[in-house]
Amino acid sequence: MSVDKGMFKKHVSEAPFQNGVDQGRWEILSNEDFPEWPKVIIRIRARAKKDNPDFFSFRFDLNDYPSTPPTCCIWDEEKKAILEDSKWPKGSTYVSKVFNPGWKKEALYCPCDRIAIAGHDNWKTDHPDYYWKSDFTIVKYLLFIYDLLNSDDYANS
Repeated sequence: MSVDKGMFKKHVSEAPFQNGVDQGRWEILSNEDFPEWPKVIIRIRARAKKDNPDFFSFRFDLNDYPSTPPTCCIWDEEKKAILEDSKWPKGSTYVSKVFNPGWKKEALYCPCDRIAIAGHDNWKTDHPDYYWKSDFTIVKYLLFIYDLLNSDDYANS
């Protein structure tokens, strides 16, 4: 087993990840052997709102995890493709900045994403709690997304 896959399996077996599962915050949709490694699909619960989805799925690329930050895209499970733009989470401020298909469809615009942090050295000081460090686990990224999808700013319709 590769080192990155072994670290991921260890992290998702630990209490912080499992607590999120037990609380219904997220769940892994890929099977536990991760046959498409380094790609893993994780579903994250969204705030209950009329006519909005209960969750969004994210396809993470965990190549060289956790030394290299993950990156993820919003995933359409049925189509096995990136979710169409009109179905992305929306909000009045920060939610729309992070979930921005006009920026890049294959990544979220956030300080824990491998693609987004390129060219954003200021995020190290502006967002120190989320700027990816090699001692983070996937839970850091999941909490970032979960908090946005359950914030007052989230309004998908």
